[in-house]
Amino acid sequence: MKIGSPPSSCLRTSLLVLPLLAVPGSCSSLSLQDVAPAPVSQPVATAQADAAPSRPTQPDGYPNLNVPVERASPQFEADEQRQLVEELTTLRERHAAGEDSTRALLEAERLRRLGRSHGERALEGIETVQ
Repeated sequence: MKIGSPPSSCLRTSLLVLPLLAVPGSCSSLSLQDVAPAPVSQPVATAQADAAPSRPTQPDGYPNLNVPVERASPQFEADEQRQLVEELTTLRERHAAGEDSTRALLEAERLRRLGRSHGERALEGIETVQ
């Protein structure tokens, strides 16, 4: 397009239509007060705020973080911890020796044979029905 050439018909049409589209919006009978929600005079209490346990606070209103935490479940006793460590050590040594890996390979091969035989039996059952 050359400088100073007349605008295209599409541009002329849009220049005529755009002002007409803005007119219905300005004549609307709705005001901002009709659309915006009314201010709430009192805060709404939520169920979480009501169910929150009381926590010790400092005089300034912040929570006191120096209070020991109540555990949800009991912790391991020393003898129970020692027993678990011994079990895990035994499992680690057995795994390092390769005992578990050969047993796992044998179990995997057994499951493959079982899967093949099951598939063959299922096909035989389907073929005999037909």
